[in-house]
Amino acid sequence: MSLWKLFSLKPSAPIKPSAPIFLGPDQSSPEDFVRSFCVDYTAWNSYCTHVSDAAQASGKKVPFSELSEIYKKFLSPFIADGVKLQLIAFGTTSSFDPERLSMGDAVSEGNVIKQTFFIECALTSGKDENFAELEPSASGGFKLRQIYYIDPFPEDYADSEDPTLPCL
Repeated sequence: MSLWKLFSLKPSAPIKPSAPIFLGPDQSSPEDFVRSFCVDYTAWNSYCTHVSDAAQASGKKVPFSELSEIYKKFLSPFIADGVKLQLIAFGTTSSFDPERLSMGDAVSEGNVIKQTFFIECALTSGKDENFAELEPSASGGFKLRQIYYIDPFPEDYADSEDPTLPCL
């Protein structure tokens, strides 16, 4: 076979990436817990993006059921009992990229810790504000009740609506 033919060969099918490895929660502090969540979220998001791209390139449907199950697997060591999850959403830029993460204050409100954190916007200047609502776990660490995004445009909401939106 000529060298030219070798370069012109196309792969028969896109390569499916190997399943992500999740490190699980770091229970050292609320900040470390949130940072470890962001690391695992980004691993999940990257995997989903690669699987979606491969499926679309081969003309197949994106396996949302499989990706939802992996989402539950990734979240299970992080979340408190009874947390209701939303439908999955992933994209080329991870919503919780630890490379763009900065921490705010951790505030105790009764039996809940609210850890504020910011994610630098990937394509524009500015930062998205979020907070993780954590509760103490039986093992002495934390469990995640919810992560909330704080919409920077509260004027877009009716007076009775809250511009704080759940993200899980």
